[in-house]
Amino acid sequence: SRRHQYLGRRSLAALVTQEDNTPINRLIDDEQPAIDVGESADEVARQFSDHDWVSAPVVDDNNILLGRITIDDVVDIIRSHAEHLALGAAGLDEE
Repeated sequence: SRRHQYLGRRSLAALVTQEDNTPINRLIDDEQPAIDVGESADEVARQFSDHDWVSAPVVDDNNILLGRITIDDVVDIIRSHAEHLALGAAGLDEE
C-alpha cells in the first residue's frame, strides 16, 4: 500500500501477461500470509516446508513490509540445525 503495508503478492509473469489497463489491485494474490518479524527461524522453516514457498514477505506488528525471506535463507537454517544435531549426536559441542 502507499503506507508500505503488505497487501499480497503478484508474480512478474502475471504482471506482464495482463492487459495494460488492468488495475493492480485486481492482480494481487492475497492468499499467502506474511511472516511476522518476531517469528522463530524454526517456525519459518516449518512454514516454508508446509506450504512449499520459494519466498515470503516479512512484516512488523503494523503489517509494514520489511523485506522477504527466500528459500536459500531457509536452507541455511536447516543446514545449521542439521549440523548442530550431528555434533550433538557425536557428543561434541559447538566449540
